[in-house]
Amino acid sequence: MAARRARQRQSPCPSAQDRDREAGRTVAYYPQQGWGFVCNVVLVFEVMSISELQGLV
Repeated sequence: MAARRARQRQSPCPSAQDRDREAGRTVAYYPQQGWGFVCNVVLVFEVMSISELQGLV
């Protein structure tokens, strides 16, 4: 009997023009640079500032 590989179901990636375009699954993430992109090749940048991290905002 051939072993069956389990397949993960992935929800469809929202179009880059959709309102929820950032909700796509992450394809690459570069935390040291503060950015990444999702399955529809939308770039997502971290915008948290130092003052937000320190609770000043």
